Amino acid sequence: ADPRNLIHVITHGLPEQKLANGEVMQSMPGFDGVLTNQQLADLVNYTRTEWGGQPASVSVADVN
Repeated sequence: ADPRNLIHVITHGLPEQKLANGEVMQSMPGFDGVLTNQQLADLVNYTRTEWGGQPASVSVADVN
């Protein structure tokens, strides 16, 4: 329900992850400086509503 983790992941990315059976999840680049705060809020809201079952309640102020 708290959007802070999603905002952090989109902004700063994720390192490569080692998974079971020797599989590897590729790293995800961060988008800090690439997306405006409005674009980031829009993306977080889209992700939360489409895949998280959460309301689209993240504002630009939340991203700041």
